[in-house]
Amino acid sequence: MSRASTWTNNDGLVVGFGARDSKNENAATVRTQGNVEVLQFPIDYDTLATIGTAPSSKSIPIPAGSTILRGNLSVTEAFVGGTNIDFGLMNSAGTAIDDDGLDVAVLTAALTLNAVIAFDGALIGADVGTADAYFGTVVTGTYTAGKGIVMVEYVKPMPDSSATDPISGIVGTL
Repeated sequence: MSRASTWTNNDGLVVGFGARDSKNENAATVRTQGNVEVLQFPIDYDTLATIGTAPSSKSIPIPAGSTILRGNLSVTEAFVGGTNIDFGLMNSAGTAIDDDGLDVAVLTAALTLNAVIAFDGALIGADVGTADAYFGTVVTGTYTAGKGIVMVEYVKPMPDSSATDPISGIVGTL
């Protein structure tokens, strides 16, 4: 029986059977240095998180008050069909924080196999605001293929003014 064989129990937990491979289809974060973390997750043309729709319960938020350092999309299967995609952030209700704040109108022609799209929207280098932020897209057209891996690196906010700066290690008000 392959790992693709699954069932969902009464609590909503998806249970898989068979050998497990190293691919993780869910979002994950990795702390890289101090309060710097990287959020990474796969995307698929037919399951893109849509701004205006509440995020999945499996989505991992970027904490409120975090500053986005950089991000990108690594295309693992060429996108086909649509015109362009805006990449942005939304709150837990699905309301846009900035619907193209990570990158605006990335054309299908740029979403080719092995392309790496460096995000350069208004939220790069900026604070995400007072609400936890979830990744989302606004799609123009209808896509019929396409996969990739999104990476967003951010600095979590300091818990209080007497905390240690994650980069310099200095204690006190920054």
